[in-house]
Amino acid sequence: MAILSVTTRHLSLRPPEIGDAEALLRLMTPAISRWTATWPDQVAMVEARWRIERALAANEDGSGLNYHIHLEPTGPMIGGVGCGVKGGGVGRAELGYWIGEEFQGHGYIGEALMPFVSAVFAKLGVERIEAGTQPDNVASKAVLKRLGFQATGSRKLFVTNRQREETTDYFELARSNWEGGSAN
Repeated sequence: MAILSVTTRHLSLRPPEIGDAEALLRLMTPAISRWTATWPDQVAMVEARWRIERALAANEDGSGLNYHIHLEPTGPMIGGVGCGVKGGGVGRAELGYWIGEEFQGHGYIGEALMPFVSAVFAKLGVERIEAGTQPDNVASKAVLKRLGFQATGSRKLFVTNRQREETTDYFELARSNWEGGSAN
C-alpha cells in the first residue's frame, strides 16, 4: 500500500526510515516510555531498527499505518504515531502515539493525530479506532477527548515493557462519529 507523507501547519508526518533510528534512541527516554505499553526504558540501536522495519512492513501489507512526526517538512523527528488492525479483521485498529519530552506542551500530538485518524479510516478501512492510556495520563486523555474519542472503561493489559498487568483506560472513536476533531 502506498503511504504518502502528510503536512500540517507545523508538522510533517511521513513513513519511518531506517535512518530515523538515532533520533528514536534520543527521543524514547524513560520519561516517555513510562507512558507506553511496549517501549522499554532503554532502547538499543538494533531494537530501534527492528521497530522501524516492523512499522514499514505493516505499512506495506496494510495491517497498520505508521508515521514518524517531524517539525516542518525538513525539521527534526519529534515523535511517532501508529495504528494496527486488531484481531486479524478490518473492523478495529489500535492507536499509539508519543512525542519527545522537549516537544511536549505545544499541541503537536493533537495536530498530528487530526490527519492521521482520517488516514487510518481511509487507508485501513476500519470502523473503530481504540486507544489506551494509563489512568494518570491526563494530557493523553485530553487529546483523545478533543478528537472525539469516547471513554469505554478500564481493563487490565499486560504491559510488555514492564512485564506486568496494569490498569488501562480505553477510548474509542467510530468512523461514523469522526468529524475531523478539533485538537490543535
